[in-house]
Amino acid sequence: MKQKGLRKLVSMILAVVMVLSMSAVAFADETPTYTITINNEINGYTYIAYQIFAGDVSEDGTTLSNVEFGSALSEEDQSTLLSYYSSTLSADKDEDGVADYESSVAGLAEALADGNISAADFAEYIATFTLTSAGTSEYSESDSRYTISVVGAGYYLIKNTVVPNTTEDTGAAYSNYMLEVVGNVTIENLKKDIPTLEKDIDDINDSTETDATTSVGDSVDSADHDKGDHVPFTLTATLPTNYSEYTVYKLVFHDSLSSGLTYDSNSVSVYVDDTEVDINLSNISVSTSCSDGCSLEVTIADTNVLYESDETLIDVSSTSKIIVKYTATLDDDASYKENNDAYLEYSNNPTESTGTTTGKTTNDKTTVYNYTMKVDKVDDDGNALTGAGFTLYKYVKDGVATYNEETEETTYSDGWVAVGSEITDETRFEWSGLDDGQYKLVETTTPDGYNTMEELVFVISADHTENEITSLTITDTSSNTLSDFTTYTEETNVLDENENVIETIDAGTITITIANHAGSTLPSTGGIGTTIFYIIGGVLVAGAAVLLITKKRLGKME
Repeated sequence: MKQKGLRKLVSMILAVVMVLSMSAVAFADETPTYTITINNEINGYTYIAYQIFAGDVSEDGTTLSNVEFGSALSEEDQSTLLSYYSSTLSADKDEDGVADYESSVAGLAEALADGNISAADFAEYIATFTLTSAGTSEYSESDSRYTISVVGAGYYLIKNTVVPNTTEDTGAAYSNYMLEVVGNVTIENLKKDIPTLEKDIDDINDSTETDATTSVGDSVDSADHDKGDHVPFTLTATLPTNYSEYTVYKLVFHDSLSSGLTYDSNSVSVYVDDTEVDINLSNISVSTSCSDGCSLEVTIADTNVLYESDETLIDVSSTSKIIVKYTATLDDDASYKENNDAYLEYSNNPTESTGTTTGKTTNDKTTVYNYTMKVDKVDDDGNALTGAGFTLYKYVKDGVATYNEETEETTYSDGWVAVGSEITDETRFEWSGLDDGQYKLVETTTPDGYNTMEELVFVISADHTENEITSLTITDTSSNTLSDFTTYTEETNVLDENENVIETIDAGTITITIANHAGSTLPSTGGIGTTIFYIIGGVLVAGAAVLLITKKRLGKME
């Protein structure tokens, strides 16, 4: 009897287990698990999925019906959300006075699906609530992707709560993304809206131009300038496409100048496209005491609050460009190649009302070049010749200043300007810190016994990139013939016949050899020059004597 009772109990337990197992299978079928895949090659993000709405999936797997709130929001937050959008849900009515969207969770979801409520604005607002997670991402380095497993269909907010090393050079940004999940979903790179920065330099040939050849936004990565020039730089920042989602948007321009460039104080100007910003009215600061060791920091606390000089608020949108312009002097001790770069620090979390969380762009580089000209002075036989003096001139557009004492005005005209002072008592003459343009070399002191060289007029031309000088040429434009010259675009060793290094020519150097020719030799005292006069004089005297004797004889005969 006891055995029968035990068997009966075991049978009942097995039956219950079978029922529970069947229920579990049925439950799994009714609430499936889906995978959200985010393709992103950068490791270090953390994406969290929040189920905002839940519902039933149609048999064809395309439609979500019987929509209700999901697991993300508390009941209190659900009420707050409906209240926030109540005006939108009840505002649009048909001709019979019936609201297009009922004031309910279903109406809210329908208005969102139809686009009557902005998905971006909805995601931004939802992200301000304390939400319950439905799943957190895992990263696969081999596949370069993140995956999130979620239970149940619905509308999910995908929010990234961590970006990789925001203090490093990653160009990362926080993002919020609304996504319908009625099956497995793959996102090709979750949208990361970040700005860009481009650093440009103006390249000016001051023999032919007085203004920069570039306009705002043009990409010029390298230029050549004379030492002493005030080199114009431009930093151009684009804004993210989701700029309107930010309450405060902060930008900091970090610019690093090389040792041969010195920032010109008070030279910074700021623009929104072509409109100049009043730095004093706007919350903008300029500093040369930089926390990261750069040369110049221009901080815009909020790009939404920028004013013109007449206190007009400038309209800034996602298509605007924020531009910083300044100048720096190319110093006398600058090398032939001065590299410099900049990066942009920017607000990268639209859910944050202060804009203090920031990311960084990659660095953008520019290069300033200048050239050296060397002149070797030799005699007719090619031997080094001393005693000469040279002055180099450059033809400068609007470079010659003339002061009128009566009007007390200064006017400017085109003309030749001396490059430094005369150089004398050398056999090699050297001028450094030159850029492209037209030059004139004048022998202002001539060695004793030699003819003065004709003026040598020539043009220096160069091509370059941010990494190197690709060509450096000199063209003679004068009546004199420039035939013996050498240009160097890279550092070059000069060797003797035994291949020993006797000289190292720096990159960007032009070497010219000029010969002085001896003057015509005048006849010396006692030489043939006086002898010829003696001979002629003797002939004349003898002739006169002959003539006199002949005349006397003729007289006697008469």
